Amino acid sequence: MALLVWSYFGGNSVLNPYTVIRRVPRAGGSYLLLVGVIAALLVGWWLGVGLLAMLPLDWLRSALSVFSLFYVLCVAMRMIGLHYFSNRDRMGWEAPR
Repeated sequence: MALLVWSYFGGNSVLNPYTVIRRVPRAGGSYLLLVGVIAALLVGWWLGVGLLAMLPLDWLRSALSVFSLFYVLCVAMRMIGLHYFSNRDRMGWEAPR
């Protein structure tokens, strides 16, 4: 939610917790589900990197962990974007058309 606040309201608005917190109830339970899924993705990545530690080649382990983190972060950004797209009317961040 903080990334969306920053992208719509500018630089220092993300430092104001009131701006972020008052938007959460407008998004509803789907926001909490989104936070849980993103947390599960990051925990899954972290556990996967632990399995990658068994690879004998350092450069391969490093490359796989970096690219897998990039993929997980892209999936998280996509999910945040879809969440905003489906709830943009309830959040009221855009001017009415």
